[in-house]
Amino acid sequence: MAQGKKKIRARFPFFRIPAAAVFAAVLLCALPAHAEQERVAIDLSALSASANPPTWRVNQGSRVEIVVSTEEPAELHLHGYDLGIEAGAGEAGVVRFDASVAGRFPLTRHGHGGGHDSPLGYLEIYPN
Repeated sequence: MAQGKKKIRARFPFFRIPAAAVFAAVLLCALPAHAEQERVAIDLSALSASANPPTWRVNQGSRVEIVVSTEEPAELHLHGYDLGIEAGAGEAGVVRFDASVAGRFPLTRHGHGGGHDSPLGYLEIYPN
């Protein structure tokens, strides 16, 4: 070894871990574990706009599947998430989404004039 030059050893070997590995580890820890699947089944023939519409509850972060069955064609709208669900006579309508926003969201049937009827029910998404 030449004079004046000293070999420097790292006292902390973890400094040798590549930055990309550290970033990947932090990212993996920040990601949620496998999202829970929650299913909401709605039978429109049993529902009508009423003073006490039902409430379906799921947890924030869940993967939600709403299945609508009906005896006549229907188009529903989940407010807040701005999702449409179309169901045909005898054919279930299905929509899937990630419940990323907590809150209480009305589910309404689209009227023939382009408007909405009174809420058929509410989807409540509880925060973690």
